[in-house]
Amino acid sequence: MGTRRHQLLAIGLGTGVGVTLYWVGIDILLSSAIAVALAVSVVFLCRINRKFPDRRTGDGWQNGRWMTIPMVVINFAALVGVQLAPLPNEYTAAIAFLIIFVGLSAYLGGSLAEMERSRS
Repeated sequence: MGTRRHQLLAIGLGTGVGVTLYWVGIDILLSSAIAVALAVSVVFLCRINRKFPDRRTGDGWQNGRWMTIPMVVINFAALVGVQLAPLPNEYTAAIAFLIIFVGLSAYLGGSLAEMERSRS
């Protein structure tokens, strides 16, 4: 799959999720933020798979801990910490997804920066 197809996939997926969230009753700003965070994560994942296919294999706990620990903290904050906020249930779930996708895109962006730096 080429770069253009990956970008179209990310835009389509992000748009679909954003429209669905808005249709369910989440306001346009939160729906858009989730859609953008998801689309950016998909673009980063596709770029990693295309440019660095050797990085998809597991390296074990020794190297994987630097990915696992921050993702556990982000997911914990998203899934447990957001439950304490006095929000309607659909907003609680939407904000949890926003935190997860923003954390994922931050991790993937940092990983891409390091992979490209290591390669050059």
